[in-house]
Amino acid sequence: MRTYKVLFLPLLFTINSFSQNKIVQATVTDDKVEVTDVDNNVYSFYQDINDEDKLLKAIESNYLFETRYFFNSEGKVKEKQSKKFNSKMMNIFFSEEVSGYINDSKDLSLKRSYAVISTEDKTLFLGRSFELVREKKTDKLTHLFTLGLKAKLKDNFTTLFKNGDIQNDIGINLKYTWVGRGIIDFRGYERQIDNLKQEVIVPNNVKEVKDNIKNEVYEKEIGVYNKVYGADLPNKLDSFYEDKYEEIYSKMAEEEITFIRNEKLYNFLWDHYVTFEALLPVTERSYDLLPDVSQSTTSTETFMPWKTLLGYTSFWKKANEQIIYLSAFASVFNNNNAEIEKLDKFNLQQPNGTNSDVIEKTTEVFVGDFKQFVTTNIKIEGVTYFLRKGSIGLSGAIEQNFGEYDVLNWKLGMPFSLKDKEGKPTVNFELQWKEVNKNHFVGIGVGFAFGKFIN
Repeated sequence: MRTYKVLFLPLLFTINSFSQNKIVQATVTDDKVEVTDVDNNVYSFYQDINDEDKLLKAIESNYLFETRYFFNSEGKVKEKQSKKFNSKMMNIFFSEEVSGYINDSKDLSLKRSYAVISTEDKTLFLGRSFELVREKKTDKLTHLFTLGLKAKLKDNFTTLFKNGDIQNDIGINLKYTWVGRGIIDFRGYERQIDNLKQEVIVPNNVKEVKDNIKNEVYEKEIGVYNKVYGADLPNKLDSFYEDKYEEIYSKMAEEEITFIRNEKLYNFLWDHYVTFEALLPVTERSYDLLPDVSQSTTSTETFMPWKTLLGYTSFWKKANEQIIYLSAFASVFNNNNAEIEKLDKFNLQQPNGTNSDVIEKTTEVFVGDFKQFVTTNIKIEGVTYFLRKGSIGLSGAIEQNFGEYDVLNWKLGMPFSLKDKEGKPTVNFELQWKEVNKNHFVGIGVGFAFGKFIN
């Protein structure tokens, strides 16, 4: 029988808070943790959930055990208290808020799938994210791996294959994100939140579980398992009620966060994350070259545009819908003198062999000697949304490059976050004015998230 022994680890913080709260007795058994405080209140957390009775008891007690507030005789929150929120609540709140700014593959989206059209390097990014080292849906989201495809854009189109041949400038993008343990500041709203849990969320879900038990819903589901798995049924039943518990617990967390967000029962949300990203080229980037303008015969040079990046971001979301991102990034990437525009380029027209008045094709060529080198880069970026309920804002970035490409670049932007009817970000785009390599550009970056949030 698989048990919830692992659930006892996050309870150490809770039990420690209880002990500072004048705990009288704490008892740990195989299936539950039981705590008695100085006022003779008894709280139980069930760990081994393998039948209907324990499922019901866990729904009645576990959610409150982890998250309820304690008040003194004057109705104020005691100085020492239990956890303000559980990991599932933090996952939901953070995942739905942090995706409001996506304009590059390095930006964090907790949608399972998302796409980014970047004007900075004229690329299309398609990404799919996977959770790492998280056994249960109720565990904290800490490790995230994103696998992506990155390809060059030309005339608003990305060509992967042409006449059956794979095209240049396609790469695999690998990204690992570590998400820290954040904060939801509920100060001033403790009584409303405690009442919400004790008077609404827990009773409603307890009633639903009781109704399901009465109507033999779980028994019927087990009956379906019996028909499908036969002799293997015992192995499935080991996890049946634990899975039900996770499902209901997650539902309770979603209900609480939805109410807290809608009623603004918090002051701010804060979290932070670290990102490591690597672009591994699948195909080479090619350049057509002329030694000088007096010649017409071109040669081809190839280039592998690999890149690595390490970044840190701190994120705030206030109840008034203001959002702030502050980020710092360091990167190392392969570079060349054609990319940084140290080589002149022009369109070389090649006439038809039999009719010189007809242009066979036009090729972009670079004039001069081709050189490759490695560039390091440090970038600081800030973004804030403060208009129309966090839908419109301002952004700014400055980056310094080192090595042969020793240039200071900057960007000013106005980001927009389009949200669905529930207020969750789906499409993000940014009007940008920037200086890159001493040239000025005005453009638009677009990030589109689709699929369900990872929470």
